[in-house]
Amino acid sequence: MKMKIVYTGLVFFFMMLMVAACAPKQSVEFRGIRNMRAEVDDKPVIKSDVVFYNPNKQKGELKKIDAVIYVSEKKSAVVNQAFSVPVKGESEFVVPLEIKVDLNEDGVLNNLLGLIGAKKVKVKYVGTATIKYKGIRVKVPFDKEEEIKLRW
Repeated sequence: MKMKIVYTGLVFFFMMLMVAACAPKQSVEFRGIRNMRAEVDDKPVIKSDVVFYNPNKQKGELKKIDAVIYVSEKKSAVVNQAFSVPVKGESEFVVPLEIKVDLNEDGVLNNLLGLIGAKKVKVKYVGTATIKYKGIRVKVPFDKEEEIKLRW
């Protein structure tokens, strides 16, 4: 009986050690957003490229991005987008993102109209990116604020 308990404990210990070894050593970094552009059909959509950096030697796969976008400190959009993007080790990777803007949300239309006369605007991105390393999903939080120049 004692031998069975010791054996079970050792198996559990080695399984936890293997899971810890598969996890990345450092967190993936959110670097920013590039090539932001707007398309207006039935519903306005903002398309952009999100830039991340993987400082680990391990490669992985980006599975999902969940984020809230604030423009001039007002909630402007919510992003829930699934992916299957390969992530190389020790390199930057770019993910195309579509942000669907809901004009029915409180203050969004006023916020967009306020951008018309603006030359610079503060945009804040708060959320998580889910990356899969060797079968283990890791959520990478990001909270970044940028000042973006608008070109008309």
